[in-house]
Amino acid sequence: MKTYLTLILICVPLLLWSQKNREFTMDQSFNLADNGTIHMNTDDADVKITGTSRDKVQVVIYRKIKQGGLRWGDEEDITVEVYNRDGDLYISDRQNKGSSWTLMGYSYEDYRITIEAPTNAKLEIKGDDDDYVIRNIHGDIDLTVDDGDVELLDCRGSKFAFRIDDGDVTMNTGKGELYADIEDGDLEIANASFRELVAKADDGNISVETSLNSLGNYKISCDDGYVELSITGGGGNFDIDHDDGRISASSQYDLIDKSEHSSNYKLPGGNASVLIRADDASIRLRTNKENN
Repeated sequence: MKTYLTLILICVPLLLWSQKNREFTMDQSFNLADNGTIHMNTDDADVKITGTSRDKVQVVIYRKIKQGGLRWGDEEDITVEVYNRDGDLYISDRQNKGSSWTLMGYSYEDYRITIEAPTNAKLEIKGDDDDYVIRNIHGDIDLTVDDGDVELLDCRGSKFAFRIDDGDVTMNTGKGELYADIEDGDLEIANASFRELVAKADDGNISVETSLNSLGNYKISCDDGYVELSITGGGGNFDIDHDDGRISASSQYDLIDKSEHSSNYKLPGGNASVLIRADDASIRLRTNKENN
């Protein structure tokens, strides 16, 4: 009995109802080499990155966690590390996630990162449950995101790479090379002029408006959704492999060959190579000459 009573007396203080508000804030400028890269690795943040005429990177961070309930153990470190290395800038959450448990209670986090950077900055981002709005950045952009949405506005770089698990990507313009692998989400791109494009969606939709480069290669695959490709300039050969897909093409496309599982179309005006692979997806080919 004495042993049990001692254990209870030790554990009870650790289980008292507690209520805590913890905050981390930053508003600071950091150097970035010409054409340098901003590396980010964060969780649960709303991130806004804007390209400006400034020479340095202005980083503004607000992170607040409200917690209440019967909790015990070590608390998560909410500090965000920001530092320079070899001309690049690194922004990351502290790796100490803590080892606390909650018997009953609540936890609420408000986590915002706002960055103003030189327009020629490159981005290499890894995020878990983050959402991103990126505007006017003209360097290479590489994103690996688990459960988050990405919006790119007026980003005029020449290399884009997206690996997204459960999230949507939208772009209002694009050029150069694009690689996109989206597990469960949509890819929507307007007003583009890609030279190379590789886009894959397992359970989602792909909608791309772009001109075609006669020397370019374009590969699109979709398992379960729809593919809409709107060509604003140039032309080429469109080879489509399909299992249970439904294909429609505007009158500007000439049907060259058709079988049970493949179709070939030609759009006059160029010699680009376009390959579309669809398992159970609808496919629509359009041009900017189409009225609807």
